[in-house]
Amino acid sequence: MTSVSIIIPAYESHPTLSRCLQALRGQSWQDFEIVLVDSSVHDHTQAILADFPEVRYHRHSGRLLPFAARNLAIQFAQGEILVSLDPDVYAATDWLARLLACHQQQGAAVAGGVTCYRQGLLDWGAHFCKYHGGLPYHTPGPVGSAASANLLFTREMYTTVGHFRDDLYCSDYLFTRALVNRGYTIWFEPAALVSHDHPVTWRTYLQERYSRGQEFGVVRAQLEHWSAAQALLWTILSVLPIRLARLLLKTGRTAHKGKAVGRYLQALPVTALGFEAWLLGEASAYGQAIISSTLPEREPHRHP
Repeated sequence: MTSVSIIIPAYESHPTLSRCLQALRGQSWQDFEIVLVDSSVHDHTQAILADFPEVRYHRHSGRLLPFAARNLAIQFAQGEILVSLDPDVYAATDWLARLLACHQQQGAAVAGGVTCYRQGLLDWGAHFCKYHGGLPYHTPGPVGSAASANLLFTREMYTTVGHFRDDLYCSDYLFTRALVNRGYTIWFEPAALVSHDHPVTWRTYLQERYSRGQEFGVVRAQLEHWSAAQALLWTILSVLPIRLARLLLKTGRTAHKGKAVGRYLQALPVTALGFEAWLLGEASAYGQAIISSTLPEREPHRHP
């Protein structure tokens, strides 16, 4: 029985899945299983799996959000070490070996670095916006949260924290924050590198950033039990350029460490628009929180 299970959710992932699985075939560390849960409407993803008989494949009849698919894949997995991977990332040859070496050395969950596969300005702008916390230019060390596109954790950690919340896209944020709150360390290892493929258009990019920011805002306000005053403050901070400037400066400093300032400056308008869409989504959620907290509770209707 293998001790390492790579967990991949798939939904209409056929444009990138074959390259993703080919990269896993080329790993220097080969003692692992791949468990893939597919909830696609069409059969294109399933057809690709005919060329990869080593993959443990499960086809689910209904649409699953990514973390619902991850939870299901973990039920099928045999490994004690679980590695969450997205179907649109391509792992470097030594990716898994570096994740495992870091886990063995640190005794921690490990988040790997994420770089951009395509080289267009829209691609890099989307990447700086979406993965500014996982750029491979960051210094190795403990972090407070991590993305599920490239994340190692143990089954014990998963069981202790509980399953991923399966109805949200920001469940990796909640899961990794919960790990830290339970006393676990998440170690960022930039050399455990994957390349993320961003087949985006302007429309899909900005729509996604807005909706993900809105979802995050709802979850944050609920978890932290914000008052109307707190929600108002963060609405103002999100609408004004204060938070936007901070995000851009922080990402720019990271790019400078990686000698990628030129690329960052070229993609800056794209990155800024993505951050702004996210912040507007947050502001919308906080505005709803203000309305909800100030509306009087309705008395139950009594029939005469």
